Amino acid sequence: MVTQARSVPPDLGDKHRILNNHEPSWWLRLQLDALVAGWEANGVRACKDIRRNPGHDVGVTALYRRDALACSDCLDVFRLKGSPDHECDRCHEQFDTLAGVVYDTHLEGMRLLVMFGLCPGCEAKEISQ
Repeated sequence: MVTQARSVPPDLGDKHRILNNHEPSWWLRLQLDALVAGWEANGVRACKDIRRNPGHDVGVTALYRRDALACSDCLDVFRLKGSPDHECDRCHEQFDTLAGVVYDTHLEGMRLLVMFGLCPGCEAKEISQ
């Protein structure tokens, strides 16, 4: 499941910490398992580019939009409307700022970038794994 470092779409790489060659924590493993289970049970809303080309090489999703899968050209689906989300995806506490994180992995032959936000304490826990 762990991948080699590769380029990440600029829209993600400029704003998020990229985790590649990273052994995921128990928490992140559970999130990835839940993501896949949800897709298998309920399907996924893929962007038009991935629907047209199921063999697309890179997909992007987010823990706060588990039902969505987009290519690097269709990232607007993940933009939050209204006030910014300040809830840590791991501990669910509210913080003034969160670290934007992207976990770089593979799923069924597709490179998958999973976005999420972590508070400073949870980011330290995830990165120290």
